[in-house]
Amino acid sequence: MNPKVEHIQSPGWKGITAVGEGSHQTTCWDCFQGCGILVEIKHATPVKVRADRNHPGSKGYVCIRGVNSLEFQGHPSRLKYPMMRVRRPGQARGEGIWKRASWDEAIDAIVEGFRTTRVTYGPLALCTMVANTLFTRGVAVTLLMRAWGSPNVSINDDI
Repeated sequence: MNPKVEHIQSPGWKGITAVGEGSHQTTCWDCFQGCGILVEIKHATPVKVRADRNHPGSKGYVCIRGVNSLEFQGHPSRLKYPMMRVRRPGQARGEGIWKRASWDEAIDAIVEGFRTTRVTYGPLALCTMVANTLFTRGVAVTLLMRAWGSPNVSINDDI
């Protein structure tokens, strides 16, 4: 008997993914380990994550972060857009209020911060740290830093 297949819109991707009811084997991507997990789907919604005892690598282990990944993703306080701190004259660093920013504003602020740092202190003043979770982040950040003129990259296995 075939399980009922529902189509759900994946929030991070353009397109529709077919997901059936029941327990689905997949891989956790919250860190570089890639532990085997089972995701329980009910009414086209993931409702529970647990360790996959049959996974050849993790052998039934998944950390607290992986088990609670649905809570992180669906938490009502989770930020879904950039925030920028606005300081008024006279306020010390760390003070000020947060305001919602557009992606363009946030990227422009980051680029300006990079430029200011490079002009003021030189390219070696910037260091990056990245988890290589999706296997290409480390490469992309390393190439960015090489273009920037800095070898200061830490590819941390688990940030």
